[in-house]
Amino acid sequence: MSTVYRATDLQRSEAVVIKIVPAERPDLIMRSEREVAAHRRLQHPRILPLLDSGTCDRGHYLVFRYLKLGDVERLVVRRGPLRPRHAASLMIHLLDALGAVHGCGMTHRDVKASNLLLESEEEATLIDFGLVAMYAPHERSRRITSPLVPFGTPGYIAPERCLAGKYGSDPHADLDPRSDLYACGVVLYELLAGQLPFRSPDPVELVRAHIFEDPPPFPEDGPRPRCPELERIALWAMRKLPDSRPASAEVMRAAILAAIPPR
Repeated sequence: MSTVYRATDLQRSEAVVIKIVPAERPDLIMRSEREVAAHRRLQHPRILPLLDSGTCDRGHYLVFRYLKLGDVERLVVRRGPLRPRHAASLMIHLLDALGAVHGCGMTHRDVKASNLLLESEEEATLIDFGLVAMYAPHERSRRITSPLVPFGTPGYIAPERCLAGKYGSDPHADLDPRSDLYACGVVLYELLAGQLPFRSPDPVELVRAHIFEDPPPFPEDGPRPRCPELERIALWAMRKLPDSRPASAEVMRAAILAAIPPR
């Protein structure tokens, strides 16, 4: 596993995070190289920028700005369900970032609440591009993971990502940007309900649930006001078939803005 340190950049006089990828893990080295390559193509205010990268005696290193407020998953653990406007604000920033990712011909493939860092209480920044893959047909050979192995986090993984290349299914289905939107639906569900739609210590059981089960209804008597419009958007993004989901990050973003207009 990689090791992460908090440090101070003496030239910039600011706190940074240094991720050390061990030289004896070629699989992690390959992911760090892909992350560096992705950052070269991505410049967006909702994507945490890579400040520096290179090699050292322990392996590869990557340097990022340190954000002291932590990630969105921890925010939900501390507070429980978020107010609809707060959840919508964080989702808009996530979808802004994904719009840039998809616009460059890439899928993130590990969208989750812990990969959203907080710039402020209502501002989020997307991180962790180690599993990114190209979905443009002429660049599919540049993928770094096998189409027969689902990559991502089981609690957020899209059905087609689990099944890519199996039982006669499309081996490139896991590259569809709409699989990232499925994970966005899971994140929105988590923000509104205070918990993931499917929960199990067994990753195989989680994968099975994402393939076969419908998300459970939102709690009727939660501690926060409910927003049926946002709840419907979460369930829309979590539909089993990609063609039944929002067509793009921009479409899902527009739906959220229509559900809760800006102040």
